[in-house]
Amino acid sequence: MTTVNQHSPIVAFDKSAVIASSGTTSAEINLQGTTLCGLFIPSTMTGTELTFQVSNAAGGTFYDMRDIYNNLITVQITDGDFVYIDPTLFAGVQFLKIVSGDTEAAERTIGLASRAV
Repeated sequence: MTTVNQHSPIVAFDKSAVIASSGTTSAEINLQGTTLCGLFIPSTMTGTELTFQVSNAAGGTFYDMRDIYNNLITVQITDGDFVYIDPTLFAGVQFLKIVSGDTEAAERTIGLASRAV
């Protein structure tokens, strides 16, 4: 039985999203029971904003992620920064793609910070 002094550890998972050279969209990411909390932006990123696509199945159809007002979920980014993401936005999302606002000049790897749901 859990007592007041016992807590479950917070578990962070390290994943990454790769956008190919001359591409805009990452390969599919399986969050596997975690929710996205932040992005580690490489110092060589071409795009200045990111949007997201989600699917309910691996290899399935991906849909633009929008808020309740039908606005794309958009994150403004700066090279070499960490961008906080509200984890509630991605609760329930398992399959994800990250989309750069510009064609990337070379392969880019964006680090993902996520935690167990």
